[in-house]
Amino acid sequence: MLKIKRVILAATLALGLAASAGYAQRADSVSFEVPPVLTTYPSNAPVRAFTVHQNSLWFAGPSELFMQPLNSQNTQSHSRMGDISAAGITGIVLAPDGRIWIGGSEGVAVRAGNNFTSYTAEHGLPAGAVTAVGVGGNGDVWVGTENGAARLRSGTWTQFTTEQGLPSNKVQAIAITPGGRAFIGTDRGIGAYDGTAFKVFNMRGDEGQNLSSNNVRILTAEPQSETIWAAVGAGSVNKYENGRWTQFMVEIPGITSIAYDLTTRRVWFGSTGREPLMRFNGEEWTSQPSLLGIQATEVHSLFVDPAGGMWFGMRDNVTSMTRPRR
Repeated sequence: MLKIKRVILAATLALGLAASAGYAQRADSVSFEVPPVLTTYPSNAPVRAFTVHQNSLWFAGPSELFMQPLNSQNTQSHSRMGDISAAGITGIVLAPDGRIWIGGSEGVAVRAGNNFTSYTAEHGLPAGAVTAVGVGGNGDVWVGTENGAARLRSGTWTQFTTEQGLPSNKVQAIAITPGGRAFIGTDRGIGAYDGTAFKVFNMRGDEGQNLSSNNVRILTAEPQSETIWAAVGAGSVNKYENGRWTQFMVEIPGITSIAYDLTTRRVWFGSTGREPLMRFNGEEWTSQPSLLGIQATEVHSLFVDPAGGMWFGMRDNVTSMTRPRR
C-alpha cells in the first residue's frame, strides 16, 4: 500500500542545488507569507507522466496506470486501458471537458467516467507507439507518433504527415494554444497548424522566425495567450510570442518538462540533469530551493492545477506544493 507523506517546508532550505551550473541567481522577488505545504505520493519508478482531476492523481508506472485518491491510500492500478496495454505510457493530458487522454505503446486511450475507450491504427491513427498527446479548448485531440500525427474531431481521425506539411513524421511534442493552433514538434523543426496549413519553424528561418535547434523535444502553451515555450536540442529554451521566436542563452541539460504557472506568471522547467528544477520570472532564472519552495531531484514531469498548486513528478514520487509563491 502506498503511504502518503505530508511535510511542512521551512521558509529557508539548504542551497545545495543553488549555483552549480553558474546560472544567474538573483532574487526572484518571491516571498513566503506562510511556508508552502508539500504532499508526497510515492511511486516505485520515475513519474514521467501524470495529471490531477477531481481529487485523484493519475500517474504512469512502467507497465501500469495508477489512480491515487488524494484523501486516501486506496490506490487502484490498471494494466489495460480499453483494448490497449498501459505499458509504455508517454503522456497523460487532462482535457477541458474533464476527460483524461493517455498515450502509450499501443495507441491512445481516454478515460471518461469509469470507462476507457482506446484508439489504434485500426481507428485511424498512424502506426506505432504514441509519443505525444495534446487537447485543444475546442475538443480537438492531437496525437503524435514516429509515423506522423493525427487529429480527432467530431469522432473522425485525420492523419498529417510530411505530405501535408509536417517537417518530419517523427513527432516528439505537441502543444495547442487557447486559439486552437496546434504546434507539432519533430526532430526537424515545428509544424504550426492553423486549421488550413502548416507553417514550419526550424533553424533555417530568418531572425525571429528560427529555432536554435531543429530537434524539438518539449512544447508547452501558456493557458491565456498564444505563447509557446519549447525545449530544443540538448537543453536550449525558445519562446514563440507575437509571431516571433526568442532564443534564451540558458541551457538546461536533461530538460524533461515545462509548465506555466498562471498564478505568478512564471515558467517552470523540470530536468534530470544537474539543475532538476528552474524557474523564470521573465527577467531572472533561479534554481535555489529556498526560492522555489522545494528541493527536487530528477524532475520528470510538471503540472499546474486550476488552483495554482504546483505538482512535480520525480524519481520516486509525485509531490504537490500548495500555498504557492506570491
